[in-house]
Amino acid sequence: MTVAPEDDAGVASKHASIHLSLSGADATWNLLPVFRIGRGSDSHLRLPSSRVSHSHCELRHAGNGAWVVRDLGSKNGTSVNGRRLPAGLDTALANGDVIEVGSGDCRVIFAPGQPADALLTKPSDAFWMGAAAGERWLEIASTDSSTLTLVRHESDWYLESATQVNVSSPLVDGQVLVFAGEQYRLWLGDESGPTEDVSAERTRLSEAVLRVAVSQDEEEVHAELELGGNRFSLPTRVYLYMVLLLARYRRQDSVSGLDAREAGWRYADEVAEALAVDAPTLNVHVFRIRRDLAKLGFCDPHDLIERRTLAKQLRLGIPPERCVLNAL
Repeated sequence: MTVAPEDDAGVASKHASIHLSLSGADATWNLLPVFRIGRGSDSHLRLPSSRVSHSHCELRHAGNGAWVVRDLGSKNGTSVNGRRLPAGLDTALANGDVIEVGSGDCRVIFAPGQPADALLTKPSDAFWMGAAAGERWLEIASTDSSTLTLVRHESDWYLESATQVNVSSPLVDGQVLVFAGEQYRLWLGDESGPTEDVSAERTRLSEAVLRVAVSQDEEEVHAELELGGNRFSLPTRVYLYMVLLLARYRRQDSVSGLDAREAGWRYADEVAEALAVDAPTLNVHVFRIRRDLAKLGFCDPHDLIERRTLAKQLRLGIPPERCVLNAL
């Protein structure tokens, strides 16, 4: 069978090294610590073929980068490199192994690595988005400029949206979310997976210095982040004016003596009005800068713009002592 090619949102994150390449479509999927393939709605990779069983097979992270595959008693079997697997027994996987599901109805190529913490999928097509181990947010934008944001605090994920607020109740594995008229499904990783190595070097906003330079007529704004002697230049985009404005707000409040916990917070409507945009466009600015920071390799892009969802407030997440404003 064939699977529709991914759009930009479904391109595998460089932070996620576990993926399946679906032959004929070049579609790549991140893997959760336990990743089910089948025809049923509870499958992470759903294959709507009559030759694929409801729960056909699963791939499981065995620790230290090792993975195994198990046939779940399917009618038409699962094969690895042409060898049919016995049902209910684990078989070790190696890089490049070809897994056939349902008498060759679907062939997938396995690549090893670390599992993802979460997957957001859309049952109606091949869309998916993954959060690699240690990442704390998932965010998508609709054609009408609204955004859907999932944020991880401690071990739980929460919904943050301009139109739907549910910050008090954690999301659960398999939960269906409705956004912009589409249904999405959230799949969460198994908490029993391997412990993250926090000693590994990670690029974090919490340790970076933000430098913003603006021309005298304020027609041009440049910004970069400095971390450990390295400089990361942000693209020249409209959202840099939002960053400049929020940096000024937080600095003004700090100079006036306002408590650091309250400094810089502004209502979203106020910020949108100051930028001469509407609320949906402001949300798109926030989405795009977070996306670009993730592309630069930052593991905490959500922290640049902090939000109080219930109060509909936002502020720059970098304090004045790590924010330098200069003239071009």
